[in-house]
Amino acid sequence: MNEKRKKTLLLIILGLGNFAIGCTFSIQSPFFPREAEKKGASPTEYGFVFGVYQLTFFILAPIYGKLMGHISPNFMLLSGLFLVGGAVLLFGFLQDSPHGLPFLVLAYVLRIVEGTGSAAYQVSSFSIIAREFRDSVAKTMATLEAALGIGVIVAPTLGGALYNLGEFLLPFVTLGSFILLCVFFTYFILPTCSPSPEMASGKLLKFWLNFSLIIDATIISTSCMFIGYISAVLEPHLRQFQLSTMTVSVIFVTAGLSYSISAPIWGFICDHKINTKCLSIVGGILLSVSFLFIGPAPFLNLPSQLWLVIVSLAIAGIGVSCCYVSPFIGTLQDTVHIRGYPEDIKTYGLVSSMAGSAQSFGNFVGPSLGGYLLEKIGFSWGALVFAGAEILLVFFLFTYVSIKCCRRRKTEEKSYSSLNNDYSSMSS
Repeated sequence: MNEKRKKTLLLIILGLGNFAIGCTFSIQSPFFPREAEKKGASPTEYGFVFGVYQLTFFILAPIYGKLMGHISPNFMLLSGLFLVGGAVLLFGFLQDSPHGLPFLVLAYVLRIVEGTGSAAYQVSSFSIIAREFRDSVAKTMATLEAALGIGVIVAPTLGGALYNLGEFLLPFVTLGSFILLCVFFTYFILPTCSPSPEMASGKLLKFWLNFSLIIDATIISTSCMFIGYISAVLEPHLRQFQLSTMTVSVIFVTAGLSYSISAPIWGFICDHKINTKCLSIVGGILLSVSFLFIGPAPFLNLPSQLWLVIVSLAIAGIGVSCCYVSPFIGTLQDTVHIRGYPEDIKTYGLVSSMAGSAQSFGNFVGPSLGGYLLEKIGFSWGALVFAGAEILLVFFLFTYVSIKCCRRRKTEEKSYSSLNNDYSSMSS
């Protein structure tokens, strides 16, 4: 088999793995809240079932990044994927667990195992890509991110369809079996890849000590809170419309679909040197509007309508894609062109780790806080809380950009004045 074909197969199998990892996050969204309530779980408790997966990823991903110089990436990738597949498969048998605390403990443990395996898989897959696709790291990473996103988008519809066919067990057994099958094929396709110091992530603390980067991470986190919130608590909100599980599953796809369509457009705009913080303001405004109308907010005095939910989800998908793509590209540009980092594997790894950590933190806070808010104040007021946070961030970004523009203008005026003085001196 020639080298090009080997790399194509490797990219396909890694793409399938990323697709499956994406599915694990959202496959249960259309039906799990209802099933959890049957087991006696409150919204706060089942919201954390969604969130603990991302919390585990948030904690372990940087640790795995530091271990890449000492552990074989092949071992980390295969073992991580095996953990995810096994945990997803076993999650389907939770329908047979006792009510109350045993159900919740088992759910938390299995989701923690899923998060552990997902972090290992994604970190090690990046290292393998960085070594095998040296001439097209960014392009290959974008392809795998697209596969991950497609998994998140497709999973609710897939999960809803399988739930209709075989109730709670079938979605998880199907996905878990698919992931374990991926482990088998991946084992034979992976090239030999030993641990290497160049695979370890760079100095994380030094990298994170940058105000602009922290702002970009905050933008990503707050946008991902919406996705987490919707994943955990939209289904209870939709019950008032008396929809089938399959219809609910299709509605879940709305935000993901608009995200996928708009993300390349935002990337194209960023490539034309538009200020990424300004673009994030646009994305934040779109998210604020979607949060206000998806409930809708109580002070608007509007009735809750299905079409308003769907339109709000579509607007949210566009806003989330803007607030993910723009700060990611902005951080990469600042890191290379302003902070002076080399455009190499470690720098790509640091920027990707920032985006991944911020995304995981947002996806943890969204469902965990969302479940609590749903239980205490209801869906509409909960959405208003997130809208308020997004509006505050937009205001802060606007102030930050305005101050930066004023400082730049003053610097340019001083430079121009200095040049004029020099010219006058030379003339005299």
